[in-house]
Amino acid sequence: MQRSNWTEEDVYLIAELGHSLHMQGHYREAAVIFQGLVAVDPENRYCLDALAAAWLALGKPERAFAHINSLLAREPADLSVRVRRLEAYLQIGKTAAAAMDFAFLEHLLPAGEIRRLELRLEAARQTQEK
Repeated sequence: MQRSNWTEEDVYLIAELGHSLHMQGHYREAAVIFQGLVAVDPENRYCLDALAAAWLALGKPERAFAHINSLLAREPADLSVRVRRLEAYLQIGKTAAAAMDFAFLEHLLPAGEIRRLELRLEAARQTQEK
């Protein structure tokens, strides 16, 4: 798909607004912006990742997976996208798949991030056992 008449700067300026909305907790509005940007520039890694993040924040991990998997197909070692997929797996209750991503990430991320993910994974496992 062609990017039409949009310049890289145009995409960046609108993406900045989407990021700001996301950071303010306006996830639905951020998702709308990033959906539009992905339509304009379907290969834009940042916009795809940001749209996946918005879907996760809205509690719609199924919608995030298409973008996450697309990004990982291009760059399987992308740590931030791998973390996002782990979070998506946890949201849908696939702790075994999340644990596989955790095993991949365990020695590659800072200790604080690993601990956060470890706690999320353990909490998900305990919830499933109940």
